[in-house]
Amino acid sequence: MVFRLGVHPIVAFGVTDIDDKIIQKSISLKETVHEVAEYYTNSFFQDLRRLNVKPPTHIARVTENTNCIFDDIEYLYSNGRTTTDTDGTLRFDICRHLSNHKFGYFQKGEGQNFALWRPRLSEFSIPSPWGDGIPGWHIECFSMAKRFLGKELDLHFGGCDLKYPHHENEMAIGNSILGDGKWCNGFYHIGLVEDDSGEKMSKSQNNFTTIREFLESYSPNVLRLLLLSSQPHRSIKINTDKINFAANLNSRLESARREIVKTLTAGTKEALPSDSSVELINLY
Repeated sequence: MVFRLGVHPIVAFGVTDIDDKIIQKSISLKETVHEVAEYYTNSFFQDLRRLNVKPPTHIARVTENTNCIFDDIEYLYSNGRTTTDTDGTLRFDICRHLSNHKFGYFQKGEGQNFALWRPRLSEFSIPSPWGDGIPGWHIECFSMAKRFLGKELDLHFGGCDLKYPHHENEMAIGNSILGDGKWCNGFYHIGLVEDDSGEKMSKSQNNFTTIREFLESYSPNVLRLLLLSSQPHRSIKINTDKINFAANLNSRLESARREIVKTLTAGTKEALPSDSSVELINLY
């Protein structure tokens, strides 16, 4: 709907296509890191298409954006904002930046130095000025966002479980490179999807249903209505009653839409204009 109002947001999705989990998966499957990452990336965007979610303006993969990551690490390194472990891991030194916080975790003493670059075997790594390795999660997300969205973000989305350490650490990097509070104007933290017992749905708990499995029984709009039944910043418990409620609501809305379209088109043989009420209704 925002597009119809003349608002065209620039949206970037960050894709971590190399990390320790992907490396371990590639070893177990005897596939390349790229093959494993592309399989899951393609599956993710296929699910978005099934849900009729508009694609982002930019898809930023870590392995395709190493230069901007290197530039930001080099800036932090050259300006004395880093510390190095005995194994060669290059870390952001938060002790120098306790005042540069967003959500207060650093002030509470919960912050820890976090990895900017981690050495790895050359077979599963990226060459860099600091040796073969892989970037840390926080620096890669910050650097890619800055490259595709500029030095000032309007809004940063993520799950509520990313507030700390991920978003806090991103802000620490942004404050150090761009100046205090100049990187992101606001964060929107999304609630988690939980099972009926209140446990977060996750692979480790094996308590989830995939989007593809859900869509074998229900339409995409049922899932949309199900998730909209809770305020976005609050976690939502998924159970049979809520799914049935969303399915019944979807049926009533579909029936109402068909009746409205039937009424609007009754007695006319000409196609309605592209900005007609019928098109607006069909957006549902």
